[in-house]
Amino acid sequence: MPAFHYRAKDISGKEVFGTQDAADPFELARILRTQSLLLLKAEDEAAKGMLGFSSAQFSLKGLLGFFERVKLTDK
Repeated sequence: MPAFHYRAKDISGKEVFGTQDAADPFELARILRTQSLLLLKAEDEAAKGMLGFSSAQFSLKGLLGFFERVKLTDK
């Protein structure tokens, strides 16, 4: 079963970080819900590369896509 690093919020709105074993992000959300936590972000620990970045966390294509947004004057 994979381990997920997660970021969640508790009932007061405080951010909580942790690691939890779960079959998938949906199961992780169910587990955290039983602890009164709302899942905000989940990342499979095994998906991390050599530099510690996962494809969901960092991608050059995603970064370059930021600069291709439509300007208000072009709309």
